[in-house]
Amino acid sequence: MPDLITRAWNGTPIARRTTDGYVNATAMCRANEKQWHDYWRTDRATEYLEVLEAETGITVSNLCLTTKGGANQGTWIHPQVAVDLARWISAPFAVFMDRWFLEELERRSLAEDNQPLAFSPIEAIGTAAKVVSEIHQMIATHTPALIDARMEIELKRDLLLLKSVAVQSVTGMLPGTSSVLSPLDKLPRFMGVVVDPEIPIGVTEFFLQLNDSNLSKLVTNREAELGKRTKAAYRLRYDKNPEYSNGYLSEKRHSRGFPLLFPTKTGKNVPIACYVAHDWDLIVYSAREMGLLRPDMAAKLLAECQQFRLNEE
Repeated sequence: MPDLITRAWNGTPIARRTTDGYVNATAMCRANEKQWHDYWRTDRATEYLEVLEAETGITVSNLCLTTKGGANQGTWIHPQVAVDLARWISAPFAVFMDRWFLEELERRSLAEDNQPLAFSPIEAIGTAAKVVSEIHQMIATHTPALIDARMEIELKRDLLLLKSVAVQSVTGMLPGTSSVLSPLDKLPRFMGVVVDPEIPIGVTEFFLQLNDSNLSKLVTNREAELGKRTKAAYRLRYDKNPEYSNGYLSEKRHSRGFPLLFPTKTGKNVPIACYVAHDWDLIVYSAREMGLLRPDMAAKLLAECQQFRLNEE
């Protein structure tokens, strides 16, 4: 139908309404062999819906709408509920849904290209940083029990996406390098995904951005070994250890307008080794040596990595 757009996950089409952005939760769950009512009964869902109802003024019954019969039958949920449901399902699926929502924002931004900026670039960056910080604090306040090492990685990835969304919603531009706003077409792409080569990421995040659920599972199961191999390769290249998220990355994120990372349940930051795009090839080499990557996939990734190493001496 003209008022629906669809994307497929695991061969299952997932519909989203263009009129209000509501997503078919039944299809989201079916595509991942999950059941909507299993999410609905969780304390996580109850707390999230109550907070969202208080913030938006939309009742829970209108945040989650059930339609019986017809072509549009199933449970349709508010976009923010869809984001939380995707995170409950799996990290790879959450990245898939994030990208879908982000692409829609990009499309709207490009359609409004000719409109003058409402704020100066400096004001826009400040506004965007404030939005992301508020989201950061809301999650930390309402879900403290979930803030563990795995969740910190997921939240750090989400903050990268959210900052892009926030900046673009204000300015129509994506954040580029050197703390300036750059047109989307001037930012580099890695395997088709817009990336900021100055923001360091961990080995798990590197593979999450490839949107390959099977590969992400392999990496997650062996991330400790992959991390050790990558750090060893980094030491061979630079004769020093890589920087870690609880020091260098936090400082880097602050200088670029990102809020600091969350603490874990113990109150300590998780020291995650992080790498800028210039050294992503080390991650690929290490994964290939471990047999996590097929030779053809490794060759493709290494070819993509070359764009970040063209200017080295």
